[in-house]
Amino acid sequence: MSSPYTYPAAAFEPAPYLNYTPYQPSTPFIPPATTNSLYSPLPAASPYIRSFTPTNDFPYNGDTAWYHQPYRSRSRSWVDGMPPSPFLQSARSLYRSRRHSFGGMYSPWNDAVPYSPWGYQGANQDFLLHPLLNGDSTLSDLYFDLSSPTFSPMRVLATEQFVLISEGELRQAATTPPITKMRIIHDAIPQWPIDIELRYNEYTTGTITVGDVLRMIHHSVRRQISHADWAMVNHWERRAISHAYTRRYSSVPQLAQLEASRGVRRVDYLRDRHIFRGLIKTYDTDGFWCWKMIT
Repeated sequence: MSSPYTYPAAAFEPAPYLNYTPYQPSTPFIPPATTNSLYSPLPAASPYIRSFTPTNDFPYNGDTAWYHQPYRSRSRSWVDGMPPSPFLQSARSLYRSRRHSFGGMYSPWNDAVPYSPWGYQGANQDFLLHPLLNGDSTLSDLYFDLSSPTFSPMRVLATEQFVLISEGELRQAATTPPITKMRIIHDAIPQWPIDIELRYNEYTTGTITVGDVLRMIHHSVRRQISHADWAMVNHWERRAISHAYTRRYSSVPQLAQLEASRGVRRVDYLRDRHIFRGLIKTYDTDGFWCWKMIT
């Protein structure tokens, strides 16, 4: 007697979560709807036709017809057209704009945000230092001895050949854009920061110049120390500072007696690092643009 079943029984009962779908029951007696068999009670499924089952549909105002909600446009996930904050500084554009060939004024980096003097300025603020002051440059030809009793910044021409920096160069702006307040610190003497603040009068040029920076550095490190300053130095540092003091006044025989009589100065704390190498930008404090002095 032949089997009453057209399809043989499955060798095993499939797990309830194996390839589970509510539109295809797991039973050995009902063939899959997509099986192209002579004994299949259903026609072969077409790849171009799929069934549609309405979901989340509801009658509208008693209407028996199904009402399908229209698709809602997706809202923007980015903040477009957000007004800028007046407490933040404008960010520099990633691309440099074309220069004006007609001598017109440059537009600010962001016209929508007015400049706020209260916004925090970190070390990433972009400044261009004058080549004579740039400590990041390896091509600087400035020779400036901070231990010299006279202010004499010089330019190196060749081996053992120097020429004084001209007054025209000393009157050039120290930074671009120009500033009126800056602070200079040194790792060896952090207790004596050098503050430069421009006072407006009929003799000022409106910006800190290269000469202002070099003169203020030389004037500051040439100051005499106090007894309280010397009392805070340990024994080993006193020996190194005393050696620098002796070397300094011995290097100028014509002024050796005068220099020795004035005692230890701040520049002696730098020891052998008394040649100015430039400035590098660091974090700003107390409303001053800050640079670190390299010697």
